[in-house]
Amino acid sequence: MVDAGIATPDEVVATFKQMQIGGQFHYIIYRIEKKKLLMVDSTSKTDDEEWDWDDFCDKLKETGEPRYATVDFHFENKNGNDTTKLLFVAWVPETARPGDKMVYASTREGFKQKLDGVQKVLQACDESELDYDHVKGVVEAL
Repeated sequence: MVDAGIATPDEVVATFKQMQIGGQFHYIIYRIEKKKLLMVDSTSKTDDEEWDWDDFCDKLKETGEPRYATVDFHFENKNGNDTTKLLFVAWVPETARPGDKMVYASTREGFKQKLDGVQKVLQACDESELDYDHVKGVVEAL
């Protein structure tokens, strides 16, 4: 599988399926390696970690470089019910190198399409767009 010259190994999609169907991860963070290959950067397993949005955001931002992520976003909906949506996050900080921004922008849609079952999409360029309440508003509006 290739998009904009970036290959997506079957193992990456298989890891996503373990999250989507098997419920094995709270989140998966992906990176593009050497502008050639999409890789799993880090995960949070459901059996040994509590889910926390702020910890996820810290992990997503820690390198200062663009990343993609899939995350089970937990929130209370307008009816007061606990709800979870499978969210695709494209984190491309304003401070990223222009070449990296272009690679992530040109790869995003093709990669997202390979992750069948994603319910919502969030494009974030600065920390305010990762704020829990902001994300909740985006997820509920879509």
